Amino acid sequence: MFIDWTAAPATRSPREKDSRRIASGQNISVVRIEIEPTAEFTGKTHGHFHEQWVVVLGGQVRMTVDGAESELGPGDVLYIPSHAEHAPLSVGPRGAQYLEIFSPPRMDLLPESIVPPV
Repeated sequence: MFIDWTAAPATRSPREKDSRRIASGQNISVVRIEIEPTAEFTGKTHGHFHEQWVVVLGGQVRMTVDGAESELGPGDVLYIPSHAEHAPLSVGPRGAQYLEIFSPPRMDLLPESIVPPV
């Protein structure tokens, strides 16, 4: 099934200047994130029971996972284990575009979801 990201539903975002679209199946959710270069980051980490993969499509993003920082660019992939404390810290001068892939699916991110955020 082809996913048209321009038609995919928007999902919750923790910051301004951040666009998020979600597609979800029965076992995996994918969120496409586009962050403007002027977006502000708190550096506050969070964790959840979902395994998470980050696949950078464009730009640059700096992230932390369990205290280890990584600079990611186009084509880079980052794995975040279940319950690992993590956060995006900043984006490059052109912002960043990346996919976040979750298993099990992030039902809390679906628009109009009654599932509380994790």
